[in-house]
Amino acid sequence: MEKEGDGVWWWVEVKGDGDGRLGSEGRYQRERS
Repeated sequence: MEKEGDGVWWWVEVKGDGDGRLGSEGRYQRERS
């Protein structure tokens, strides 16, 4: 796994549509650009 930016979001799963990823808190987060 890779820690992104401020360390809040851990990417653990890429969704099939590539629209977002599952965050460390288990919530569906939009992928930040």
